[in-house]
Amino acid sequence: MRDLGDYSVRDWSGGAPLFHGARRLRNVALDRIYAARRAEGQERLLVELSALRGRFLAVTVAFNLPEAVGFLSRAMARAMPDVPLLVCDNSSDPGARTAIARLCTEQGRLYCPLPAVPRVSPNPNGSRSHGVALNWVWRNLIRPTQPSGFALLDHDLVPLAPQDLAARLAGQPAYGMVREGERF
Repeated sequence: MRDLGDYSVRDWSGGAPLFHGARRLRNVALDRIYAARRAEGQERLLVELSALRGRFLAVTVAFNLPEAVGFLSRAMARAMPDVPLLVCDNSSDPGARTAIARLCTEQGRLYCPLPAVPRVSPNPNGSRSHGVALNWVWRNLIRPTQPSGFALLDHDLVPLAPQDLAARLAGQPAYGMVREGERF
């Protein structure tokens, strides 16, 4: 939500700050409800992840593209063979979930089928779903694992050359491209 001082008189007369505030409260509530949900096999996965405590971890949230996850997994095996990859599946297509789970088993990747994201309308918002999924992964998997560091990778990202992800994060809390958006 924007700062209240950033709203124009016209925005105020139309109730925009109230609408935006109510939507923000709804989104925070849904995020908290979702964070409390458990994933199938979550306890077993946390046991597996506990062996990675203190190590660097790569995490991706997959969505309906088993081929992309396969490319990422194979590229990670070539470029970063010592970095464990956790695939968190946010797919809405059951067939894609099955294919991604099978791929992870075959390629020795950690797999978590994320719980269904709560919807507030019949038209799902892909960005909202992805954001809520990332928050769930942080709260329920990354924080309890206590890795030395972690990378959140897009599932369609394909590393082409060896990378030292831990070195890129050394001495700074985050690494990535900063994008400036438009104010609206």
